[in-house]
Amino acid sequence: MVGFGLLFGYTKKLVWSGMGFNLFIVAFCLEFYPLINNFWTRTQIQKNNSPLLDFSYSNRYYDLYLANRDTLPTAGYTGYGNCITNALKCGLAMAIAFSAILGRAGQLECLLVCIVGTIGYELNRQLLQERIGSDSFETFIIFTYGGFMALALGLFAYLREQKE
Repeated sequence: MVGFGLLFGYTKKLVWSGMGFNLFIVAFCLEFYPLINNFWTRTQIQKNNSPLLDFSYSNRYYDLYLANRDTLPTAGYTGYGNCITNALKCGLAMAIAFSAILGRAGQLECLLVCIVGTIGYELNRQLLQERIGSDSFETFIIFTYGGFMALALGLFAYLREQKE
């Protein structure tokens, strides 16, 4: 993920801001993604028989795993997906989206992109996994969401510049 920030360095003036924003996006997604994943999982968008969807008082915990639980053969349920690798995939999608407004946006815009983008990414991921199933390493989900969010952010930045 750090190497992806170096791709922002296609001009000399964006090298340090690209690296800094990329590290901020990845760090924020690693912290914020498990909360959003657990929220959207508990809304039961995906129809799975997970024991983690129990709303009783004794089941108030958030799990974060290094590997995806649905790849474990003894898991017994699939689709939970609250793991560090999925948080990094979310960070990659947000870095792709933010690259459209890099150089025209500051720290506040980066924070807003991370908050709104993480919520939208996880909703999009769970809906697409329910509708089309699993694709190879979720590349379809990462790059389509990141690309379309980049288009929307570019449009918003263009409209804001035209207004000024």
